[in-house]
Amino acid sequence: MGILGGECEATLRIAVSFDTSSAEYKDDTSGKYVTCYTGESAEGEMIFEKEGEEPLQFDIHQDNSPPSGTIHTCPRSPRYADLSQAWSEDVIDGLYTFFGPEVLAHMIFQGYAGGSPMPMYTAKNKLTELGSEGLAAAPVLLTIMTERYGDELPEYDPSVDAALAVLRAISWEDFERDLGAWNTWWENQP
Repeated sequence: MGILGGECEATLRIAVSFDTSSAEYKDDTSGKYVTCYTGESAEGEMIFEKEGEEPLQFDIHQDNSPPSGTIHTCPRSPRYADLSQAWSEDVIDGLYTFFGPEVLAHMIFQGYAGGSPMPMYTAKNKLTELGSEGLAAAPVLLTIMTERYGDELPEYDPSVDAALAVLRAISWEDFERDLGAWNTWWENQP
């Protein structure tokens, strides 16, 4: 279970270094091979220090080799490589380890970090993998959606879609976009 609760002096430090890797891909238009920086790795650590307690540490070791087959974007320089996957999986695992599923529910609604949806989708995937163990995320998701949208969820919103996927996975229910039904379900939980 998470360690949040009450007010306290605390610090979360994340130190990560990145590296990129490339592969050769055949350009469908020209037929020539081009170098694309589609692989990335991250090494580092997260340290959570809470007043009066021993620090908690989580090591970050992520290595994503360049994919084989078809790619959709071709960063031609390490400068343009998308590093969001390299850090998001381990950082999200660390946040879950430190704080529990509630923090991941918040991440779903934090927008795109640095323009990338990867942290949102990684948080969603982690929560759906947890199944009923992620139940503590439900009131957070429902509260955020209710405060933002009232009774009417938007037709299309990536964060709402991710939140609903999590709710279906942790509840084994499907009330589609009926926020009132989801809130009633939560109120009836033991």
